[in-house]
Amino acid sequence: MSATVTSLATDSITLKIINKDALLKGVGNELYLHTNTSIDKLSTRLKGKIHGIEIGHGDKALVYGEKEFVLLQFLNNEFKELERAHLTDWISAGHFLEDKSQFVLLTAHSILLLFNINNGDSVHNVDNFTLKRSFSCTDKSTLYCAHIHGATLEKLVIFGGNAFGELLIWQLKHYTDTKNDKVEVKLLQRISAHNGVIFSINYNKLYSLLTTTSDDRSIRFWQVNCLDDDWCDAILTPVASGYGHVARVFQAKFIEYGQRIYAISVGEDSYFCVWQSNGQLLFKRRQNFGATIWNLECCGVTNTLYTVDSTGNLLSYDLQTIFEDNETKLIILPKVNKEQSNEYVAKIKFLQQHLLVGVTNNNRLVYKPHNDEAIWSAVEGFEPFKCTVLEVEQNLIALCGYKRVALFVYDGIKQKFNKLHDLEMLSGVVRAFQFLSENLYIISDELGNCKLLKSENDELLEWNIELPKCKERWLTAALLIENNYLVISNRQGNFMLYKAKENSFEFEHKFTLKHPHGNLGATLFKLVSATSELILVKSAGHDGTLITLCISKQNVTMKINSRLVVPVAWVEDLICCEQYELLLGFNDNHFVMWCKEQDFLLQVPCGGGHRCWHYNIVQDEVYKNWMIHLVFIKNKQVRLHKLKIFNEVQSRIKLTVANFWHVKPCNILQIVKKGIKENVFISAGDDNLIKISVYNFSLDLVKLVGEVHTHISNIRTLQTVKIDENDYLIFSGGGRAQICVTKLNLLSYEIEELINYTLKSTPSTQATYTFDPETRIMSIAVLQSVSTKGFAFELFIGCSDGFLRKLLIDSNFEVKILAEIYYSKCLLQVSLVADLYVVAAATDGVLRFYNLNLNQVVYELRHHASGVNALDICLSENKTELHVLTGGDDEAVSYTKLNLVKFEVIKSLKLNQHTAQVTATCLSPDGLNGYTSSVDQNVFKICLKTGKVEQLIHACIADVKGLCLGSNDLFVLYGCGLQTFYVNKKNTKC
Repeated sequence: MSATVTSLATDSITLKIINKDALLKGVGNELYLHTNTSIDKLSTRLKGKIHGIEIGHGDKALVYGEKEFVLLQFLNNEFKELERAHLTDWISAGHFLEDKSQFVLLTAHSILLLFNINNGDSVHNVDNFTLKRSFSCTDKSTLYCAHIHGATLEKLVIFGGNAFGELLIWQLKHYTDTKNDKVEVKLLQRISAHNGVIFSINYNKLYSLLTTTSDDRSIRFWQVNCLDDDWCDAILTPVASGYGHVARVFQAKFIEYGQRIYAISVGEDSYFCVWQSNGQLLFKRRQNFGATIWNLECCGVTNTLYTVDSTGNLLSYDLQTIFEDNETKLIILPKVNKEQSNEYVAKIKFLQQHLLVGVTNNNRLVYKPHNDEAIWSAVEGFEPFKCTVLEVEQNLIALCGYKRVALFVYDGIKQKFNKLHDLEMLSGVVRAFQFLSENLYIISDELGNCKLLKSENDELLEWNIELPKCKERWLTAALLIENNYLVISNRQGNFMLYKAKENSFEFEHKFTLKHPHGNLGATLFKLVSATSELILVKSAGHDGTLITLCISKQNVTMKINSRLVVPVAWVEDLICCEQYELLLGFNDNHFVMWCKEQDFLLQVPCGGGHRCWHYNIVQDEVYKNWMIHLVFIKNKQVRLHKLKIFNEVQSRIKLTVANFWHVKPCNILQIVKKGIKENVFISAGDDNLIKISVYNFSLDLVKLVGEVHTHISNIRTLQTVKIDENDYLIFSGGGRAQICVTKLNLLSYEIEELINYTLKSTPSTQATYTFDPETRIMSIAVLQSVSTKGFAFELFIGCSDGFLRKLLIDSNFEVKILAEIYYSKCLLQVSLVADLYVVAAATDGVLRFYNLNLNQVVYELRHHASGVNALDICLSENKTELHVLTGGDDEAVSYTKLNLVKFEVIKSLKLNQHTAQVTATCLSPDGLNGYTSSVDQNVFKICLKTGKVEQLIHACIADVKGLCLGSNDLFVLYGCGLQTFYVNKKNTKC
């Protein structure tokens, strides 16, 4: 196909540093040059994905992938292709020798090829390299990874890893036989290294260390004893195995820092781990937003780590902050009382920036500046009682216990604590205290008593608030809005909305929202915005989600507007720093800080979620770095961490940190045409997310503008329906029999969740049928109707349990099952022929036409011998002729032109140009041309009048799931990645 390939988001498997200001990166079959000024896409492309890049000692670069390789010449970051060639076997590794005119390639079956680089006057008249000799190892097991070490041919040693976890080592000088130009080399070492496939090998001669990684989730260190570079009698001793990753480890490399050697590993879990040479884990961080990290490079000049992932991103991290102890300070604060060794601080908080206050197990209120030398001092005027709650706000301290509330204020000038109040306010043990403002507080006890308190003129005014009855009847979070609306979360997990009576602080309960964050309630509320009609509030809890709540002032009701699933299991706080919104909380036994733009910023081992911890955000006066001071209690010791929040990378290389595409396969994508400048992509996949992205034609840029996090399992299908000029409804379905409806505004990209519905039972006529909750919604077709009551939608859904179902969604967004029919096969495709018929296709390869009531099969048409993976239809203007294009598991493309009046086939075609399952089909709007794609990654343009293939391209997207047509002849191919391209308009009509 004569096509211009534009945006590409797919596997970036390799990268190579040229110098501290430039590196090469492969994305799919494309090559990108990243410098300190720009990111440039080179004209050189391979047919398949780029798997390796090697930089020679001079001005040469070797790029290879699958069975193809290219020799490039570069000068001042200008690259020129010298020559390319194809082999008969996959290429596992490449390597330049000390002799600048030689390089070697290793194939997957242990054949080493030696090439000479020729210096011809003309690139076109003289071959730029010639094959000089080949070396074949006696072991021919398939290599999954390889590493070549050595500067000369005589000292060259080859390391290989196979699927059996064996480390294979051979050396060229230990050959056994020579026939012409082919040399047979014996295998020197076969070492059982792992309990799975070996994915990477790296050797450091200076430190005599070798490392291997595997799908057994480990990195293994080996001490090498090799005399005179002779590997025949070399001894490899396993030193340690590291298990920092929770999935396959794809790459590990050595790096030197401060005359010590470390190893860095990356893998499928999106983490990079820094290891000491003895196998001890030094540092661990999630780096690439959850995407698989395929490879890494380390720049020794700038101490910068670069990683590439399955979505094509290039990210960096400053390693100096890991290796230097003075960047991360851990201070164990002194005991509170040297005379009584059994007294310790039980509760701790920051007060202002440089003061710590705490309550000891002996019920003393103490404080100290958080520098190392300061000692603890007791607060004068505090009458000891058993403290259950300690809270601070600016210069205020609140302490609560049995019936009792004490408030102190800190005078920073006199450095003195003054008592404001000390009263018995409730009848039970106080379990919760919240500062609503500087003089407004809310408290509740274990008996369910709740009061709103106001500090005014040395008095503490109080108003009762009624809490619903439950087992643990106290609040977990509260927010007062405009002194008129009060939102409370309780331990039962419910949110309650209260409204104040006119000119009063007496609040009446108006609405309850049940279990937005599960059964433990919210940990925080944050006001987002407030207008004359609506209030938006963010909440978080212990379920790993951020929820945006919408409060209607007119109806005094509350609903969930949208939710964001975050990789922080236990969210405790949300703050803004610079332009970022940061989440603080706990994951397992770590304190973490996360933001959407930079992923995890901090991970501090602390032993797990702490009831008593606090933090303080400050800016360094000298370097202007944002710091977090984190304090918590562990083993009766007060521990203080001082950490930089942001990792400022010294490298000036421009990065790609798009983070716009799915980190798991995308199953479905639809294009909403938004004028001539932009198209909106609405996509969904196995990561349980619906992503809304905008493609800009002039910039050739895809930008993420929104996400829908409603689904709890993978999403298989979606349909969009326009309901007015700027608003669309997204109907989506997938695993766990879940159907969701979301409203999207194309001006603001505001998202509103309308329906989250799960099929639980059906009015089945099959007496033996039992509904399976694991049923998947495989395909959705939507028919919109307008009534006097507003919009109504009829949904036709194909399910994996063999049922075709019809659902009604009324104007109140209530769901009702109207009809169903048992197909007896897994439904794969469902489509509507205008408002006439429903077309369903299943794993039997037959297309069935149903009436809209699903009580009659109007017509059957066999299109494939097995499952129909892709279906597209096009109806003529007079609604009498239907074009049907399908792709199937039988590797065929079938086309039928059907007369809908008589149900007669006017024309049919059966095409077998693909060599694997056909998973994507698309018809041109006039029905004259068809576009198909397959697991073989070929994209064809077919003239449906003649059945001839007019154009062809080979795409980089693995596991192709679909193909869409947008504005301006834009085509979008999706699956394990995203690829957009423009098709030549030549010969579009037949």
